[in-house]
Amino acid sequence: MKRLISSNHCRDELVAVCYFSIMNVGANAKGYGSEKRDEAVTLLSDIVKDVTQGAGVFECAIAYLGGGDFMALLSVKDFERYCSEVVSRFRLRRSVLHSAADIERAAMRVSVGGDAQDYPLLSVAVGAVTSEKIKFQDSAQMVKVAGEVNRRAQQQLNNGHGERSEARRGGK
Repeated sequence: MKRLISSNHCRDELVAVCYFSIMNVGANAKGYGSEKRDEAVTLLSDIVKDVTQGAGVFECAIAYLGGGDFMALLSVKDFERYCSEVVSRFRLRRSVLHSAADIERAAMRVSVGGDAQDYPLLSVAVGAVTSEKIKFQDSAQMVKVAGEVNRRAQQQLNNGHGERSEARRGGK
């Protein structure tokens, strides 16, 4: 990924790095088991690839970062549409990862040590940075900033700022 960013950076192409994280995957694994966690990761992986092919985003590189995290490098002209579509498709398809009761309640009920606690349903946090307004020193800096922006998006989701949270830096 860093090599691709550097290559585009050297050609002065405007690029975006989008960092996707599955939220509440740990609570999901506690409530439903590690198989459902793996299904959630596979679901996001499939969606990230499908959106690339189905939305006409022809120049896109995808990297799996481990856990429930993925990164995509694409043209600035495509990133907003791409990120929105990934989040939307995940939300539409996540019902296979939850019980019908949890979907109806709009929260996962997880029992740990006899105590039941509600957690938000699985969702996707997105952090996106572009090279439009910020001249990044190198690819490592762009990836680091994308990670920081993603962490802010996760905090917004954890603080109840809606189901879809995107944070951007260096973009529009």
